[in-house]
Amino acid sequence: MKFFLLVICSIICFCTAAQTVQVIVPTEQIVKGTAFQVQYIITNPADFIKATVPYFDSCRIVSGPNFYTGNAVVNGVYQPIQNIAYTITALATGVLKIGNIKAQYKNNEVESSIAAVTIVAPPKASYKTKWNYTDAALYAPPPTIDVEKLVAENLFIKTIVSKKTCYVGEPIVATFKLYSRLQSSSEAINTPSFYGFAVTDMLPVNEAHAAVEVVKGKIFNTAILRQVQLYPVQAGQLTIDPMYVDNEIEFDDSLQHEKVSVKKQIVTEQITINVKPLPQKKPESFTGAVGNFLLQASLQKDKTSVNETASFVITIIGSGNFTQFSQPIFRWPAGIEVYDVVTSEELNKNAAPIQGKKIFTTSFSATREGGFEIPPVSFSFFNVETKSFSTLVTKPLLLVVTPATSAVNTVGTKKNAPLNKNKTWLLLLAAVVAAGVLFFVVKTKKPAIINEEEQTNYAAQLSLLKISALPGKEISFALLKILLGIAANTQYKLNDEQQGRLQGLLNRTKELAYTPGGDSTDLNKLLDESIGFCQRVS
Repeated sequence: MKFFLLVICSIICFCTAAQTVQVIVPTEQIVKGTAFQVQYIITNPADFIKATVPYFDSCRIVSGPNFYTGNAVVNGVYQPIQNIAYTITALATGVLKIGNIKAQYKNNEVESSIAAVTIVAPPKASYKTKWNYTDAALYAPPPTIDVEKLVAENLFIKTIVSKKTCYVGEPIVATFKLYSRLQSSSEAINTPSFYGFAVTDMLPVNEAHAAVEVVKGKIFNTAILRQVQLYPVQAGQLTIDPMYVDNEIEFDDSLQHEKVSVKKQIVTEQITINVKPLPQKKPESFTGAVGNFLLQASLQKDKTSVNETASFVITIIGSGNFTQFSQPIFRWPAGIEVYDVVTSEELNKNAAPIQGKKIFTTSFSATREGGFEIPPVSFSFFNVETKSFSTLVTKPLLLVVTPATSAVNTVGTKKNAPLNKNKTWLLLLAAVVAAGVLFFVVKTKKPAIINEEEQTNYAAQLSLLKISALPGKEISFALLKILLGIAANTQYKLNDEQQGRLQGLLNRTKELAYTPGGDSTDLNKLLDESIGFCQRVS
């Protein structure tokens, strides 16, 4: 009996300790020169040893590798992870390759997939409308005047920054402003790169925001060609590169009585920003937030039933680097099955720092009835004004879970029908053992030597699932494992029509397994179809 239990435990541990490496890159287009993050999510970090350094096509590493431990939903399972993050900037436009990594475990090596990002050229800002105000003496200068000197004194561009010293994650507002007393049209031909910064535009690009300003007693027409918030992602000396602007200035030639134009390129100065690191001793719940925030946590409803989908919402309100921090640290109690987290934002990016809120909504369901205490959520941020970390903690929440209603009644059992629990669990253990044996068979035997008796076993395993008292989600995952075993062991024996039917069963099972909630009627029907399929192909 001890040996039997040892085998079962070994198989369960082997099946649940899956080792995967997932790569996450931005899906939206990225402007050349803008910093962005690439993450490699490693599961089963207890056995993780090290990882190779990835290759980034036409990119420069700004920061990394940075290692973070935590918990996340990966492939529908809430589990501990090791997060390896790189902050990089693209040096070219187009579709650029994000290389894979090889993660070395104690007894295995797992390789991630290759990813790609789309890099676009920086937007061009232009102002081609004639100025509303131009000094007549400058528009029709005397023939003897030095035109080059005249242009230099009356047409220039500045880079204006809100500060030149800041902390990592603290925003700097950079404004590129054109000044002119001449009748001219201007276009930015090379907007600056912002290496080492995350960038948020505050004003629409391709529009010049015109005004009139007095400089040293003289009236100038002005146009803001671009205004951005820059959030440093690393400490050190960072630079804001120059902006190059082509101008065409129009004059009235008093001798020839005709209009003439002069072309002139002007350039902003390069600005150096001194970025200070955050204090080395950081709270455990710090995920990169810099600013001033409030934290809220709530349940969509505080009473639910077994296997019914509910939602848990974490909301962060305030001002700061909303685009740079991740979900607050949180630990779910046992007996709760967690699904993917959906992140949404309501932000005012015209304010500096950015103001608004970030919302993390997690769908979940309880696998048993009773009372659950949802533990407090912790969130830490660095407050630039106080130059210190602050930690916010919510109050624990009580969730009451009632027995499953008829709509979500346990699959394969009739309402009010008595269950022999010992028999059910013996059948379950037998199914787990069978699934484990099949897994080792797939690894050690070729499909050609699987005989008809072993194939017939699949129908028996499915029949055991049919009469078990497991929750619907657990049945869905068990069914998925069996169908995957069938696909691996019979792929050379099935004809095209049979392979198509098997793939359809797999797709429907994945939907039930990874989608919140689930209909017991659909799962019963799927089990019947799977049993029938196994009987026909055996």
